[in-house]
Amino acid sequence: MNPVRKNHMRDKNISVALEHKGELSNGVKITRLSNGLKVLSPAKINLFLEVLGKRQDGFHEIESIMQTVSLFDTLYLHPIKSGIKVITNHPELSSGRDNLVYQAADLIKKEYGVKKGIRIVLEKRIPIGGGLGGGSSNAAAVLLGLNCLWNLYLSKEELSLLGARLGSDVPFFIYGQTAIVKGRGEIVLPLRVKETFHYILLKPPISIPTKNIYKNIRLSLTKPAINGIMPIINKLLRKQAGYKEIQQLMYNRLENVAMKLYPVLRDTHQAFRNISNSGILLSGSGSTIFKLCGSRKEAETLAAILSRINLGQSFIVNSQN
Repeated sequence: MNPVRKNHMRDKNISVALEHKGELSNGVKITRLSNGLKVLSPAKINLFLEVLGKRQDGFHEIESIMQTVSLFDTLYLHPIKSGIKVITNHPELSSGRDNLVYQAADLIKKEYGVKKGIRIVLEKRIPIGGGLGGGSSNAAAVLLGLNCLWNLYLSKEELSLLGARLGSDVPFFIYGQTAIVKGRGEIVLPLRVKETFHYILLKPPISIPTKNIYKNIRLSLTKPAINGIMPIINKLLRKQAGYKEIQQLMYNRLENVAMKLYPVLRDTHQAFRNISNSGILLSGSGSTIFKLCGSRKEAETLAAILSRINLGQSFIVNSQN
């Protein structure tokens, strides 16, 4: 048997088995409906983010640990005769070709010669411009969902290569859970983290374009993480990864840049620290600030305090294993 076809048959069997359970192993949940699919698209946080330099292609070389968390957008994929139609409940999102959801559907259709059409209904819950990767997650969810709906039997590696053409974070969401992410985001190395972590996410009332942060970073003027990425990887891979140890090793090179550019973010960060001063970090390029908590109860207590002082939207979430 042709080895490529053999791999597709293997992935087909895996895909069918997972679909029967109602979810894929990366935490993206896919449910079969009478008229299509329902796909839950998770947010992410960065437990570690180092910027190593600028590449010749204009992107920055990064080294990061990303983790999907239990804050989801919902996508409904409904077959139609032809074309692509996107409907969203968010007034700031386009329904046209500049939407990553549309681009993901268009790419996989053209790449594999699919003549069928698709109508995609996107219900947003993940804040836009919050460093939580909502747009990239939505694009990955479309690739995963259409792979299932159209019986393409593409492997994660193949979907990841497609995703890299859409955006730097998309390949991570094809794999999901916890992973080391390198290059400009196209290199994803999954980590088998057994511990479930609890977080409180705080999204201030500002959105931050990622480009604004990266174009203002001055690598020669900032100090790198003292011990690099390996210490936090080693702690995460332990059978019982102590959350206090993880708190001390979390790092984001972009945090100081974002705080200087956006004073309201700095003030929000300080107000959060006045409530609880450990394990607090900016996710990605911001503007969401998260805290790693010792338990869900601690996260709930903090959420109640944050709602009273009105620093922004807060979400209680846990890691996706």
